[in-house]
Formats: sequence, structure tokens, C-alpha cells
Amino acid sequence: MSFFSATERWLLAAIAGLLLLAVFLNLGLFPLNSDGGLRSLTAMEMELSGDYIVPTQNGHYYYRKPPVFNWSIIAAHGLFGNWSNFTIRFPVGVALVLWALSITAVLRKIVGTRPAVLVALVSVTGGHMLFESSRYGRIDMVYSWIIWAGFMAVYIFYQRKKWCALCLVAYGLAAVSFLTKG
Repeated sequence: MSFFSATERWLLAAIAGLLLLAVFLNLGLFPLNSDGGLRSLTAMEMELSGDYIVPTQNGHYYYRKPPVFNWSIIAAHGLFGNWSNFTIRFPVGVALVLWALSITAVLRKIVGTRPAVLVALVSVTGGHMLFESSRYGRIDMVYSWIIWAGFMAVYIFYQRKKWCALCLVAYGLAAVSFLTKG
């Protein structure tokens, strides 16, 4: 049983394709702002020093942001093999896409497939999400997705009365979010 007609499926596929193009096509086009530049410098120093726990900048300890987001930049560097603007911003684009998929997966079970897909598309296709947050390599998109996942974990496990899972997942995501932004 399909929740969308053939025309709607084509339209959704076109929207999803355009969303991916909008997110990833020009990631490397804009110069790095202060936040993206700081994150990339810190990630590069972590990679060069081999110390993936304690971030540094210019050889001095950098305590302003914990290392998790830097790890995502290092992973993108490992994937693409360079420190380009695209590589530095890639984890933010991935977080946006994963957030849309997460919204669909969670809401599908609560309100149904059709509304879940539409809510996910509306959530991630706003101007600020597409043209501000995902373009500049800011930590906020990744952090917001982790916080949202924590809220959803509390809601889902509370509904199912799975108290141990609620505590483990919620506190685990809280720890990851803390280690992402501090």
C-alpha cells in the first residue's frame, strides 16, 4: 500500500533531489567565517597532533568547544582527503539530511507516513536552514539535531514505558550534545 500517488512520489523525489543539490552543491563556494575557520583549524591540529581528545589552537589548549564536532570534520577530511571549505562544511549538510530522515522515521510512527514526510520537508527546507545554517559550517545544525533526537528519545521511550532505555539514550545524547557544543 502506497501513501503517495505516482505523481506525488515523482514530486517528492524531485524535491529530495533539489534539497540535496541545495545543501551540497555550493558548500565550498563561500569563504569560511570565523566559526567554520576556528572549527577547521582545531580539527586540523587534532589530526596533525594525533590528540583527538584535547583540542588545541596554535598549540595552546582550546577549551571553548569540546571535540565531537571536530571529529566529524576529521572524518570528512578522511573521506575527501583535503581540508577544503566543502570538506569542512560537509558534516553540517549531512546533519541536515539525517535530521530530515530522523523526523520522517520518528513521526511516521506517530502521525503516519504522509504527514511525517511533509513535516520533514517543511522543517529542513526553510530559508534559514538551507541558506544560513547549512552553508557556513556552523556547529548549530549538528547540535540541534542531537538535542532534537534527545527530546524524541524521551518522548518515544516514555510512551513505551521503557525507563532504562529512556535514561540511557537520553543521557547518552545529552553527553554527546555537551561534547559537541559545551
